[in-house]
Amino acid sequence: MHCESVMQHPIHSEGDADTPHLTAEQLVELVERGRRCPRYRQWLDHIALCATCRTTYKYLLQAEAARRATSWRFIRPQRLVPAVALLALAVVGLILLLRLDRVTASVGVASEGTIQRRDGVPYEGRTRLPDWAADAVALLSTPPPVVRSGNTTASAIRLLEPDPANESLETLEPTFRWQPVAGATGYFATLTPVPDGEVILLRVEGTRAALPAGMRLAPGSRYRLRIEARLPTGLPGSNPAAQYEFRTLTPSEQAQLHWARQHRHDAPLTSAMVFYRLGFYRDALATLPDKPALKAWREAIAHQIAQRVPAAD
Repeated sequence: MHCESVMQHPIHSEGDADTPHLTAEQLVELVERGRRCPRYRQWLDHIALCATCRTTYKYLLQAEAARRATSWRFIRPQRLVPAVALLALAVVGLILLLRLDRVTASVGVASEGTIQRRDGVPYEGRTRLPDWAADAVALLSTPPPVVRSGNTTASAIRLLEPDPANESLETLEPTFRWQPVAGATGYFATLTPVPDGEVILLRVEGTRAALPAGMRLAPGSRYRLRIEARLPTGLPGSNPAAQYEFRTLTPSEQAQLHWARQHRHDAPLTSAMVFYRLGFYRDALATLPDKPALKAWREAIAHQIAQRVPAAD
């Protein structure tokens, strides 16, 4: 009797990116081929960290040992009975493991929106969280206080792109777009590094502005955008104008942003906190589940957005 007959179905389907387990075929190959298995070391490393795969692997090793110990050319009843009993025990154990795994999957769906540690590894639902997300997860227990202030000053020019509610720019070659000002004959736009830096004159076409050709912003830096409308009757210094501040992301922050966008549906809590830490407040509010336990966080993020987006005229 071979290991294939003990375990005919995989614990999870092959290619499931959220599955932390090896498939049945992988475990059987590992048991039967041993060190001759091409991924012997990689799979053993996984088994050392995964309790479910470790238990299944032990059952299969016992079953394989019993099969090899029984010579079908010289069947001895006194040796056959223990082997059959061991194989039966292995089958029962695997069935229980499969049922337990289904129960675990159900609990993961039912407890969506919670973060737990399994064998020391953090998960949200069925999604394994990267090590760098620990700081973002820690934010959940301490929402920032909402400090009420007076009315914000109305903006003479409303920025449309990028979203002014977000503190960070998603690209190092941004394009800025704003709402037209009635009667304006043109616009003047600049970008200045903060706190000190040489003013960058943006290329303006209509109500859109871009960096000079071939130029990119520095990663991990802050910039102040200023837009001024030109009116035919406007006096110097009296034309409508607006200022917005943004920062650019470092390469590692770009990778974190990509992860949060990719997992915002299966790991909404972690993704929302990543968005918040990176300064993408609109994304954080849209991703954070609307639950009573998260009310303080939602209010804090909404307040942050209100502080960054000036009131309409």
